[in-house]
Amino acid sequence: MRLLKLDKVNLLGALFGTLSLCFCSFLIYRPHRLAAGTPHYFVDIASWPESLWMAALWIAAVVASFIAREKRPFIQLLVATTLTLSLFWMIGAHSSRLFEAAPSYARISLGLGSWLMFTAAFVLFLNLLEFLRRSPVITCLCVVSLCLGLTVIWMHGHLNHLSIVIEFYNKKERFMDELVAHLTLAFSAVGIGALLGIPLGVLAFKRKTLGAPILTIFNIVQTIPSLALFGLLVTPLAYLSLQVEFLHDVGVEGIGWAPALIALVLYALLPIIRNTHAGLGSLDKGIIEAGVGMGMSRLRLLFTVELPMIRHIILNGVRIAAVQSIGNTAVAALIGAGGFGIFIFQGLGQAATDLILLGTLPIILLAVVTDFLMQAITFLAKAEALK
Repeated sequence: MRLLKLDKVNLLGALFGTLSLCFCSFLIYRPHRLAAGTPHYFVDIASWPESLWMAALWIAAVVASFIAREKRPFIQLLVATTLTLSLFWMIGAHSSRLFEAAPSYARISLGLGSWLMFTAAFVLFLNLLEFLRRSPVITCLCVVSLCLGLTVIWMHGHLNHLSIVIEFYNKKERFMDELVAHLTLAFSAVGIGALLGIPLGVLAFKRKTLGAPILTIFNIVQTIPSLALFGLLVTPLAYLSLQVEFLHDVGVEGIGWAPALIALVLYALLPIIRNTHAGLGSLDKGIIEAGVGMGMSRLRLLFTVELPMIRHIILNGVRIAAVQSIGNTAVAALIGAGGFGIFIFQGLGQAATDLILLGTLPIILLAVVTDFLMQAITFLAKAEALK
């Protein structure tokens, strides 16, 4: 097989995963929720066929770094997908075996090696990001394969003995409520931010005297820590709620969804304003002059020519705002706005790692999925704009 340029990123991720499999704890057994854990290594609890299978996959990931460039992405994608599904399966299988001889209140968590191997697999996928962007069909097949595989593993009950899954089932109804609250708050902020940010971006570009002040103000807002901004909004909103009966009736108070939504909207504005401003500045002046020469009004030119041509740039700003909003919404739980931050702060207060993860992992997953979907939409919008 012809060798070409070495894929250093893939090689680093593959070696990282291989070392994690061999030298780091795979699962942690705790006799109860808050007890110190006993590490279990993969080589100690796995059978020879299982050990050979996982070792072969990580070695295949290493070898894929040296394969000819035209064949490399397909092989790397196949190896990364198989690795991820195999890792989930092995974790489920061995957590079930450890749980068989344990009391019902015992807890089995992922060890350092499992987390590092997931990180290594994530690096392998990130390394293929440019290839996946250019190949929507292959991307869809990869996503569908992963989702189907994980669904089968989940439905099989393979992961039911992991402590984080036990925490999920114990708090399932609350989890779904907080999921709705988190999504509602985050995406409402992005939607309002887009409605306000795009006009402000246009205004900042069209009125040069206003451009610098608008960008400066929202740059300053972006530097304020989220918890501090929530705190700054509590007192004025509490006062307004007491003074204006209508605001009190609709639920605007010093704590709760109102200060959280306002703060999240303020954070969402900068990337949308900045991208709208930059997009308008990147347009060829000849296009604008041609539109004016055809008798188009400035307003019609803006809505039929300028904004459609930069929609992919605006969408990229919305993507940044959405990912940022999903993360910032976690902090909003401190002021009673709900969301997955509830589990994070409860877990911190109880020193319960798995409860922290129950709040953290969905936020990470939501951010990654949102980023992926928005990148796909942005790519399609850019392709349409270039036609």
